[in-house]
Amino acid sequence: MKNLLLLFGLLMMQVNVKGQSVSAESKIAKLAGIYKHNLPCSHCTGVENTLTLYCKAPCKSGNYSLKEAYVNSINGDHISETTGRWSVTDTSAGLDESGVVLGLVDNNKPGKTEYYLVLNEGNLEQLDKNKNQIPHPFNLLLKKQ
Repeated sequence: MKNLLLLFGLLMMQVNVKGQSVSAESKIAKLAGIYKHNLPCSHCTGVENTLTLYCKAPCKSGNYSLKEAYVNSINGDHISETTGRWSVTDTSAGLDESGVVLGLVDNNKPGKTEYYLVLNEGNLEQLDKNKNQIPHPFNLLLKKQ
């Protein structure tokens, strides 16, 4: 009887691990798209960020474009754009049950990587350089459009 219970417990653990893996894989498959958020700005009315992820199936890496629009700044409206490559850097992070972390590498700054956690809703949360959540009074969530 003990062996039967042990076997059942091991099977249940295996089902849970497989379920988490499928969840991470399904999130990775849906990464391509447009993500937006707005931040406050000390010298303008706000910064509108638009991150676009491009990829072909299987969607584990691709190109990206990040546009930052400074609205009504002292010097007028200003838009800066960076482009580069993105890839899934981690699928086991303990920050969220999905554990999917993206790394974005700017074409003009290859030594610098920005990290984002894929949340359950398909949105992205910016992380620090060590892949930790950033304690911040502002909402750093990029919402998928």
